Amino acid sequence: MGDPGLAAANLAHSWPLLVTILTQYSGNDRVTEKTGRAIKQALQTSRKASAGMLQQVLETVARQFHVTGHPCMLYIASELLKTFGGDAQYQAALGGSHTYWLNCDCGFLHKRGLTHAVHCQRAAEDLWW
Repeated sequence: MGDPGLAAANLAHSWPLLVTILTQYSGNDRVTEKTGRAIKQALQTSRKASAGMLQQVLETVARQFHVTGHPCMLYIASELLKTFGGDAQYQAALGGSHTYWLNCDCGFLHKRGLTHAVHCQRAAEDLWW
């Protein structure tokens, strides 16, 4: 495990670049997956030290999931909900995120069906556990 404060600072510093990559390469699954993985790992390391980024990350991830439907956006949202969901001080920032992401996950699973079983399994496990 790394330094949460340093990870949060690095995430904040690199956020504009990460958003640009997600936006400009939204049609490229590999780039989206790799960028999403980097964001998720930064959030896993920074934990609550990334609280200042909560709203920005939620908005970006929701927008990118709407555009791409890529499961890595569900993984990022899941990490945010695991980190901040049980803490009353973040409920206003999270708003209806639990319900929103649950609906996204169910929609994703329904759309993909059994033809994409590996992604479906990961999406379900990440959001529900």
